[in-house]
Formats: sequence, C-alpha cells, structure tokens
Amino acid sequence: MKVTKALLPVLESSLEKEGVVLTASVFEGAVLAELRCTKIELSGIHLGEKGSLSAGGKVKVTGCTTWFNEEESPECILHSSGQPAGTIVTNKLKGLLLEYKEDPVVELTPESSTTYVSLIAGSECVLGEELAIDGKLVFKDCEALGTSLLVTHLIEEEAELTELSFFDGSAHLEGSATVALAGEHKALKWGAGELWFPLPNRHG
Repeated sequence: MKVTKALLPVLESSLEKEGVVLTASVFEGAVLAELRCTKIELSGIHLGEKGSLSAGGKVKVTGCTTWFNEEESPECILHSSGQPAGTIVTNKLKGLLLEYKEDPVVELTPESSTTYVSLIAGSECVLGEELAIDGKLVFKDCEALGTSLLVTHLIEEEAELTELSFFDGSAHLEGSATVALAGEHKALKWGAGELWFPLPNRHG
C-alpha cells in the first residue's frame, strides 16, 4: 500500500504600512544607507517538521530603492542576478524555530552559505557594482503570540539575535509583515510550540 506524505503547509506574506527597510551605517558610520522595498512574496517556504521551515524556499522583494541620509539615489537601484532593477530574490533559505525568552523566534538563514543575496548596482553607485547581504536574520512575533493559534501572525526582526552585514556596516531590518498559511491550508489557525502545529481540519 502506497503511503502519501501529508502536504506541508505553505506560507504567504505581505508587508505592513510602507514596506520594509534594510538600514546600515556605511563608510565608517558617516552615511545612513537604506534599502527600501514595498512588496514581498514567499516562494516555496513551507512549515516543516520539528519546528523547521523546509529548505530551498526564497523571498522576493520588489519596489526597492536606495537612500543615503534620507535622499534617494537613482544611481544605486539594486537588483539580484536575472531580475529587473528594484527586484531582489534571495538565495535558497532554511529556517528553524528556537526558544527565546517568553516566545519562540524563527532563525532564517541561507541554505548553503552566509549570503542571503548578492546584489548588482549601476556602475555609478558609490557602494560599488556588486555587494551582498550576509549574516543571520531572526524574526519574532510582534505581539509575543508565537505559540497562539491565529490565522495571521505579525512578525518583525528580533534585533538582539540578528547579525546582518551590508557593505561595510552592520545592518537591521525595519518594518513588519503578516504571515499566514496559503493554498489548501488558507484561513486555518496555526502557531508554534515544540512543533509547528497547523490545524488542518478546523476553521475560524
């Protein structure tokens, strides 16, 4: 008798308010660099077993512009390889649920290196034509409701655990995003504990 594995719930996300911003103090702290993006799309990111996110998924952000000290820099519209200007697709990612203080967090890291994405800029960009976002990114539930069964969770960076670098400075991700189940599991409540626990047969 053939045994069919259960369908792993897939995640979808949308950015809150005006989007998400990667901030870094560059040129030895003399300049505040910001990478501002307006939309997000998850591709192939599933809730896995034992508190994991299935490896191989990617994150796509669009509408990205670069700002230095609050002024937009059209010479530095970044993109990843094969994408149009202002569109960034990460390398393959993996994730793991971790215990931290009163509420669990999710560590989202590159699958096979420390580089989330290699970026391409114009030849006139002061940051150079190629640069990368590296390190470790950790998310938390904004309302400390990670273990609660909810249709939608609101997440943001856990700054105390995140270790990102951009150009020659440390970086942080500002802004929040909603995360919910999609596809066959859409509108179901889910949360995190010892394991991810979506409820496949209960709505509302």
